[in-house]
Amino acid sequence: MTQPCQSAAYVIHSRPYRESSRLLECFTRENGRLSLVAQGLKRRYAAHSAAQHLFLPLQISWRAKTGLSRLISAEALGPHRLLSGHGLYTGLYLNELLVRLLAPQDPHPTLFDLYAQQVADLALHGPNENSLRHFEIQLLQQLGFELALEKDAMGAPIQTGLQYYYRFGEGAHAASEDVKACGQGVWIAGDSLLQLALGNTMSTTALSDAKRLIRMALHHVLEGRPLHSRALFKKVLTK
Repeated sequence: MTQPCQSAAYVIHSRPYRESSRLLECFTRENGRLSLVAQGLKRRYAAHSAAQHLFLPLQISWRAKTGLSRLISAEALGPHRLLSGHGLYTGLYLNELLVRLLAPQDPHPTLFDLYAQQVADLALHGPNENSLRHFEIQLLQQLGFELALEKDAMGAPIQTGLQYYYRFGEGAHAASEDVKACGQGVWIAGDSLLQLALGNTMSTTALSDAKRLIRMALHHVLEGRPLHSRALFKKVLTK
C-alpha cells in the first residue's frame, strides 16, 4: 500500500457526499487543489474532524487513488479564523475564486501563502481593499493571465496624466487612439495602473479603477459565469 500524502491545507468548499461523508475541496500548499472524500466527518473524535471548518490552517494526510482520494487525518496548525460580516463574504469570495479557477493538482505555493495571509488579515482587521486587489492580481498572474500595468498595448510606458482604455488580452490603449474599434474594456487612469503595479497602498480613485479592471479580467477568465459569493453579498446588502 502506498504511503499517505501530506501537506499544509485549507478546506475551501464542502458538500454532502453519499450518506455519511462529505466531499471537500482543499487548497494544499504542495499539491494545489484536491478533491477529497471525508468519511464520517461529523463524528466528534474523528481523526479529520478539524476539516469541518473553513479558514482553519490544517496539516492533512490523504491516500491518493485513481478516482476520488480519501482524507485520512486533519490537524489544526493554528487558531480557527472566525470571520464575520464583510470579512466572511470576502473569505467566501476568495474560496470560490480558488475552487473555480485552480486546476486540480496544480501547485501554487506562493498563492497558498498569500491566501493564508489574507485569511489571517480578514480575521484580525476585516476586509482591506488594497490587499484584496493585489491578491486578485497575483491569482491572475499565477493562472497565466498577467495584466500589463506599466506599459500600454503599443509598448510605451504608462503615463500618469493619461486616461487609458484597457481591453483584456490587449492591454491599455491611450485615449487618443481609436479604442472603439472592437472588444469591450474599461477606462482607467494611468496613475491607477502604476499604483496597482507598485503594490503600495492605493488612492480611493485607484482602488475604484482597479476594482473595475480586475472585475473585467475575472469576467473573461470565468467565461462570463457569475460568482455565487458576489450575488450572495449583494443580496445581504439589499436586505
